[in-house]
Amino acid sequence: MIVETETRQTVRCCESAEGRTIADSARTCISGNCSYAFCFREVTFHCSNGVLTIRGRLTSFYLKQVLQTLLRDLDGVNQINNQVDVVGSTGLSSFRTK
Repeated sequence: MIVETETRQTVRCCESAEGRTIADSARTCISGNCSYAFCFREVTFHCSNGVLTIRGRLTSFYLKQVLQTLLRDLDGVNQINNQVDVVGSTGLSSFRTK
């Protein structure tokens, strides 16, 4: 199951060793397997109980979907909580208030 939400590229400390391993795998996955890896530098990952949460900002909905697609088959991930905000060059497109 995939749930939409927000993104940013440094990995946060996860609550368990397994969560840290999954977050590290996510980082490795996007850095080594994608020509858009430079776009995902400001993305953060947090994994808890099989739910991978990705947060940060990207410049297009396409990149948001590419990121989610890259991560969907990671071992140990049962759900993706995609909290990426899309920020266009003309202003904010999908920014959530905090």
